[in-house]
Amino acid sequence: MVSREPVATYFDTHQENIIWFWSVVAAGGIPAILSPLANDLGARAAQLENVIQLLERPIVITSMGLAPDLTGPDGLRVVTIESLRNAAQLNGKVDGTAKRHLASSEQATKRTKLLTPQKTPGRNDLAVLLFTSGSTGPAKAVEFSNSQLIASVRMKSALHGIDSNMNFMSWVGKCYTTENVWTRTKTKSQGLITLSVFARFI
Repeated sequence: MVSREPVATYFDTHQENIIWFWSVVAAGGIPAILSPLANDLGARAAQLENVIQLLERPIVITSMGLAPDLTGPDGLRVVTIESLRNAAQLNGKVDGTAKRHLASSEQATKRTKLLTPQKTPGRNDLAVLLFTSGSTGPAKAVEFSNSQLIASVRMKSALHGIDSNMNFMSWVGKCYTTENVWTRTKTKSQGLITLSVFARFI
């Protein structure tokens, strides 16, 4: 993965969506959560072709169980979380902690340069790509900058009188713009506790 590269994620649980959203951010990528794909094979192929065109042959992180949903059109670089965990174990990492640390005097290799963000993102830099529902045509990838996310959080906090003693429950799909802006940015910025559940349980 190249620094600031869009990386799509495709999962069917809130836990995996949250974990891998922030994993992409921590790795210096631009997270883009894919909306649920159609059951019809023709419609699904069209959705994937649209993703390939919008993100230009993106990496897509998913699970082994969902990887077959992403087969068909050429251009998606599908990576499973199982393969990433296996690679981490082979490289001497256990529970996300590296046993070997790069010495400060060690010359950066091409690989370490790719894995290390080249600069700290600025306020107007792209933070996340969020897909529209696609109900009126091919889904669009909407760009949100860091300053836009911060402004949204501050506005909602002021409007609703939010403070760090409050807890929230969310039952909106993680692929939706409002859910991403709210739960991912708001809860992290103020240390709020949010319980995410599927809408069918409400």
